[in-house]
Amino acid sequence: MRTFATFGLLTACHYIATVLLLVLTFSSSMGRFDSGQPEGPIERGASVVVSLLGFPLLHGVLGGRGRVPWYFDGLLGHIPFALNSALWAGVILGCVRLYKRYRA
Repeated sequence: MRTFATFGLLTACHYIATVLLLVLTFSSSMGRFDSGQPEGPIERGASVVVSLLGFPLLHGVLGGRGRVPWYFDGLLGHIPFALNSALWAGVILGCVRLYKRYRA
């Protein structure tokens, strides 16, 4: 039960961080859209973090070939983000489990 709660917490934290940083980078880029100003260091850093957080599923599978193989409309659009966050949480918990097993 503790592992399931940890998995849920990691998934939720990753999901919230991904969505908030995605909204931040989108809103900041739209704010300078008409002026043509270059992105600042904070926006550039947030964009890199969003790319890293969204890596295997969001950027690797969905956006890797320049086209999205399927679409999720409305609230279903959160499904790829949630699956990606669950994948990250599973990998983190797996790495922790391996570390504890081989540490001793």
